[in-house]
Amino acid sequence: MNDELKSEIETRSIVIRRSPIILVARLILLEVLLELVYLSLRILATFIPVQSPLRYALDVFFLPAFVLITLFQVVFLIVIVLRWLNNYYELREGELVYVSGVISKKETAYAYANIQSTSMHQSAIGRYFHYGDVTIYIPTIGHDIVMNEISQPAKFVRLIKELSSQPGMGQFVLRGRRR
Repeated sequence: MNDELKSEIETRSIVIRRSPIILVARLILLEVLLELVYLSLRILATFIPVQSPLRYALDVFFLPAFVLITLFQVVFLIVIVLRWLNNYYELREGELVYVSGVISKKETAYAYANIQSTSMHQSAIGRYFHYGDVTIYIPTIGHDIVMNEISQPAKFVRLIKELSSQPGMGQFVLRGRRR
C-alpha cells in the first residue's frame, strides 16, 4: 500500500459515497414527476367550461395545490439529499465501516482481515457515468455485502484489495457445518 494512502487512513478516514450522478438523477425524476402532476391538473381544468362553478372552484384550488406540491417537492428533496449524505462507507484503519441513518446513526464495521474477495459490476450507463456496484465477500458473516451505485468502483475495489492484503492481516475462512 502506498505511504500517502496509509497515512491518510491513519490520520482520518476516507469516505466513499454513492455516485452524485444517481443523486442528480433522483432529483430530476422528482422534479419531472411533480411537474407532471401539476400540469395534469392544469390540463384537466381546461376541459371545464369557464362559466362553470366547478371551474371557479378549481381556480381557487390551484394556488393551495401549487403550494402543497411545492412543499411536497421540498420535503422529498431534503429526504433524498439527507439519505445520500448520511449513507456512506468509510475506510478506517483496520476496517471498512458502513454508516447509515439520518436521525440516528448506525455503523457496521467489517475488518479488512476478514475480506476474502471483492468484485465489481458496471452497466453501460455506469461505465459512462463512472459508477457501479461493488460486492465484498466476508466468510465470517456468511454472505456478500453489496454496495450499490458507488462512484469510481474500480478505484474502490483496488483500495479494498490493498487494505485487505496488508502484512499481518491474515485472512481466514469458516467452513460450513457437516450434517
